[in-house]
Amino acid sequence: MAKRPPRIRTDRGLLGYPKRGPREDGRWYWQLGRNENRRWRTIESGWFTRDEALRRLLSMPEAPKLTDGPVRHMEQLLAKWLASQQKRLPRPGRQGSLSIKSFDIYLREVKRLLPIVKGMAVSRFGQRELEQLRDRLADQGYADRTVRLDLSIVRMAWGLGSSMGWAPNRPLPKIELPEPKARRNVRCPSQADAQAVFDQLSQRDPRLRLAYLMIWFTGARVTEAVDVHWSELDLAAGRLTLRRKGKKGQKRVATVDVHPVLLCEFRALAAGTPDRTGLLISSVSSSATQQALRREMKRACARAKVERFTPHGLRRLAATILIEANTSQKVYETLMGHSWEMGMKIYAEARRGAQQSAVALLGPMSDQEREDKVSEVEELRRRLATLEAELVPPAEDATNVIKFPR
Repeated sequence: MAKRPPRIRTDRGLLGYPKRGPREDGRWYWQLGRNENRRWRTIESGWFTRDEALRRLLSMPEAPKLTDGPVRHMEQLLAKWLASQQKRLPRPGRQGSLSIKSFDIYLREVKRLLPIVKGMAVSRFGQRELEQLRDRLADQGYADRTVRLDLSIVRMAWGLGSSMGWAPNRPLPKIELPEPKARRNVRCPSQADAQAVFDQLSQRDPRLRLAYLMIWFTGARVTEAVDVHWSELDLAAGRLTLRRKGKKGQKRVATVDVHPVLLCEFRALAAGTPDRTGLLISSVSSSATQQALRREMKRACARAKVERFTPHGLRRLAATILIEANTSQKVYETLMGHSWEMGMKIYAEARRGAQQSAVALLGPMSDQEREDKVSEVEELRRRLATLEAELVPPAEDATNVIKFPR
């Protein structure tokens, strides 16, 4: 079988692709055309040899030039590119090729880029200007991922400008970009910090306060807490069904007992909700509720003057409390939704109180002193567990501000 000939690309942006063949005379079926506005446009097609296809490409007219005014500066090019992306949005009776969420990201990034590229000439835009743009974004404190995204948008706008005749028909040079660094907040708060932030949460949205308590008192992931339906809550039995989904895609269902304080909050919410269908926490969408909870927790941490932690920090706190309380392995795995080994390796936080209790067992002491010290530590743990199990607010006072035992 004859080898497929290589494709043709001219310096004017014209392309030729052999689609099928060959025939008995050795000719292939070629498609000749160009990319216009990020879409392929076929100008001519037929059975040619590669030399014949090249001659036909060279005889084709150049790409249409801009008819609504020249593009002299980069801010004009970015504005025209953004307008072309807006035409891709879905409209009544037409399914668009660009989601509203993606367009919102493009709009936000272009607004950030416009004052930086203002005055940069399109004809002279090259490596030096790209490096200046990269450095100015980094100097303003933007994350490495944001810098890479903004530069990719500039390249997309340049590609459209090249195909439409708004910019020189040449590729932008490659420059060194910072490697994106994951910024994760893995702080595990103390019980006092968790209480202080809860006290500072806004009273305007009780559902966010309830989501906060669900993560704290059940150890659920934030996605699991906001996806709970009313049908999965049994107020009479005081039990809650969590639909767990692991990182590898495995799905499990766990039914857990609800803390009495959390159960009082559920009953107060149920009393004011006549239509108990759909999501229990989320009123709009689960993703919007997650973002709102993270945003409100950030503000509450600032008001409480504690180091910031995320909803996942509450889950770490729950795992740490369970491990320090010597919870059985089966109960721990049911509540947390992951293995005991993962909890010991990743989730458990070596808090200072636990370290002091362990250090107290070390050092020169007699066997009797060591046994007495162990008994004292165990007694303190039992007292702490008893305090945390007490019913703090009665059911009729569930709407009041809750104060937990310190």
